[in-house]
Amino acid sequence: MKRKNYWLLFAILLLSLTSLSPSLDFTQRNSKNNKNNTSSPESLDLQNKESSDQPITISVQLSIDDFNKLEIMNKRFVKETGIQAELTNMPEGNAYDEVSKSLAIRESPDVLLMESEWVKTFAAKGYLLPVESYRKSTPGSNVLRSLLDLVEWNGYQWATPFDMNPYVLVWQSELLNNKGIRVSPSTNEQWIKLLNIQMERKGKLLLGIESDQPYALAALIGRMSGDILQPEDHQLTWIEQALPYMYLVNTNNKQQALQSFMDGDMLMYLAPYSETVTWNDGLGVDFPEHFYGKSPSFLRSRSFGVSSQSSLTEQASEWIAYMTTYSNQEEWFNETNRLPSLSAIYENPITDSFDIPFRLDVLHELNSEENHSKQLTNNELKELAIHVNQLLTGVIKVSQFKEAMLGKETKVIK
Repeated sequence: MKRKNYWLLFAILLLSLTSLSPSLDFTQRNSKNNKNNTSSPESLDLQNKESSDQPITISVQLSIDDFNKLEIMNKRFVKETGIQAELTNMPEGNAYDEVSKSLAIRESPDVLLMESEWVKTFAAKGYLLPVESYRKSTPGSNVLRSLLDLVEWNGYQWATPFDMNPYVLVWQSELLNNKGIRVSPSTNEQWIKLLNIQMERKGKLLLGIESDQPYALAALIGRMSGDILQPEDHQLTWIEQALPYMYLVNTNNKQQALQSFMDGDMLMYLAPYSETVTWNDGLGVDFPEHFYGKSPSFLRSRSFGVSSQSSLTEQASEWIAYMTTYSNQEEWFNETNRLPSLSAIYENPITDSFDIPFRLDVLHELNSEENHSKQLTNNELKELAIHVNQLLTGVIKVSQFKEAMLGKETKVIK
């Protein structure tokens, strides 16, 4: 009797399965739909492939020549890594405003090459990712300490230094040698002697200096062992006495000023290092290492940052790492004359291609410890530029300039 009950139960179950057979079609259809579900392994593979095919975008502000050189390096990166990368160049004149706008409206590129003084402002507004969030290696471990000070804020590093182009003092070696000055002046007595020599040079000029931004005057005062933000009276007195013999350089008369210097009508000239490399032989070049060591804001460096809006941070990180390798830093220096950011180049140069006429390793040594000097933001540098222009063009006196500088030390500019 029990055996018959088992067979009856089996028959009922078989009939139930048969009646449910249409649901098999639903299961199959549901399985097909699951292939489009983003949580399935197949979908994740497809999404990752699409992400790898999507190019990272890089925005820079370079001259046409320098942009073309970076384009060559970028094409090599694409070929070697398989990661697609697109460069966009924007005019240098209004670059800060354009970059700020693109970041604010969330239409920024993945990677930005920017002036280092922009970094803190952009980081504070939440526009950049901290380097620690996307770099595999220890951030900043192989970069000159001076340059890192410009890209650190709130305990984090927000960009990777790429290059620098500080102002240097260039002088007519033979003319000064004939006057008993063997090297560029450094002490107060030597600067006074130089001014006395100039007064004997009727109709000649002493110094070419740009008047529309602060870097040149900062380097000059730095060579006097001073600080433009805390100038001393003897430095300002020298500047006041030298103003009648200065050639104020701007974009309209730059070629004329340079020609005057090359002809020997001008004893000294302040210019970015990259511009001086191709000048005539026989010129002395002086880099105020100690000043730049204490005031890295005036090194005029550029850094790579990753936008906080980027969805391709891994690829962006790889691109930045590639562009800041020793070999590529060497190539960039040889092509553009802009000084590298890697400390290893100055510590243990393995090639003679870094033919720099001054000791940048001193700059590294000066910054082996934490630097606590004031770092200027983009807005602070703009304000400083106004005061410098007013001083050099005679709008304000040196006493007013000093008051503005000492007041600037206590004024916080947002």
